[in-house]
Amino acid sequence: MKKGDLYYLMHIPETKALVTKTFSKRQFTDCPASFHGFPSIRITHCVEVIIVAGKYKGEREKYIQEEFRQHFRKIEIEDEGR
Repeated sequence: MKKGDLYYLMHIPETKALVTKTFSKRQFTDCPASFHGFPSIRITHCVEVIIVAGKYKGEREKYIQEEFRQHFRKIEIEDEGR
């Protein structure tokens, strides 16, 4: 998944999303089971998209990449090497 990739929503194929940014989000947790009282850090891979077709055209949305992949599929374009 990279910037510029185009995806469609599986249950509403008319809805298409363009990836504008991928980033990693850090989340700190103070769990009593953590190593010697140090906070644990979880890194979550995220994606920001803009809806380019469909009912919500023009809206920007952020997803966790794992959840995004469950609902969207990449639009593959065949390369016509001339």
